Amino acid sequence: MDDPLGSAKAAPPLLSKPQSIFRRITLAVRLWAFKSFVVLGLFALRRLKSTEIKKTEATYTKRYEARHMLENRVFIPKDWKMGEKLPLYIDIHGGGFAITDPQIAPVYPFPSAVHDLAALIPAVLADPDLPIDHSSPVAMGGFSAGGNLSLAVSQTEAVRGKIKGLVPVYPAVDFSGIVPREYKPSKSGKPDVLKNMGELFDYAYISTGTDRRDPLLSPIYAPREKLPDKIFLIGAEEDVLCKPAELMINELAGKEKGDRVGNEINWIKGGIAWRKVTDRQHGFTHMHLKGEEEETRKKICNELYKQIADWLDQEVYGRR
Repeated sequence: MDDPLGSAKAAPPLLSKPQSIFRRITLAVRLWAFKSFVVLGLFALRRLKSTEIKKTEATYTKRYEARHMLENRVFIPKDWKMGEKLPLYIDIHGGGFAITDPQIAPVYPFPSAVHDLAALIPAVLADPDLPIDHSSPVAMGGFSAGGNLSLAVSQTEAVRGKIKGLVPVYPAVDFSGIVPREYKPSKSGKPDVLKNMGELFDYAYISTGTDRRDPLLSPIYAPREKLPDKIFLIGAEEDVLCKPAELMINELAGKEKGDRVGNEINWIKGGIAWRKVTDRQHGFTHMHLKGEEEETRKKICNELYKQIADWLDQEVYGRR
């Protein structure tokens, strides 16, 4: 039986090739136009739906000396009581590595974001002002690029061993192309949102000469011992990133003891869990629809979030 991942792990570095000046200019214009569109869109959304957005605003924001230019959002439950200690979940925002924060691509390409997180996370864990229950394990995750970064930073010396569980949601796990970015077409025929964006985000995040098989860039190559004990990976069936994520989670599950419990799209084996959300594209958790389609999307998201919360309570925090 072929083992493309095993063969690739033993192969020499796969270096990112330079592009022509014309192509770089074209991608740069597209990237900054995209960033401007997103920033203006978010500004308009905050203005038009300020009341709704306030419901999900952070309790407060904070900066750490380790990376003082980066703002961190702190969310504390509304029913929290003074003196109460809470388990910690660190969420890394998505955005194609190139949307909102100052330390993002293409000004700060890979591995800048990984190094930023490796400096910030120990600072968060040592913050005496946060109501962290230090007797409880720590979990971390993120959506899309945030999922990739959670898998990456957990391998670094500064963070390894400090995180017990990961929840990467439709993450990019492979920039080497070991798995073709194929996906199930949607019933409407609408292509996945990332189908024509991959080259743009590659340009933004990956410099010429970067090893595309670097585990901090492509976590599909990460040694099992460098990743946290517990990993719950979520993919979207109509997402171009789903097949690489599924290959990675199957590879990790193969190193676990015992049998899988569940079915092909929703299973757990040892410390590894997988959920493939059917009939959904990349970003479905954040892209609102209309009418009945939106109600269906909300229902799917709420069920997924409950599953994640239950998994964290049982497998990571040990509260069940």
